[in-house]
Amino acid sequence: MSENTVPSSLVAALGRAAGPPTGEVTWGVTLPDSISSAITRHLQSPRGGALVIQANGDVRREEPGEQKTGGGP
Repeated sequence: MSENTVPSSLVAALGRAAGPPTGEVTWGVTLPDSISSAITRHLQSPRGGALVIQANGDVRREEPGEQKTGGGP
């Protein structure tokens, strides 16, 4: 999980709970089974691209070079 994708509200919560980071922070995520299953299905394909988890929980593949359209499928 890239640090620049961590919502600022989570970064702020970390600071409140643990104080300022004193070293490297490693972020992780736990996904619901439905999203994990969708990712597994996508990974069975040899196609490249980025997997995007949308706000509604849908997972879609963004093809290399595909123009981002602001969240549409």
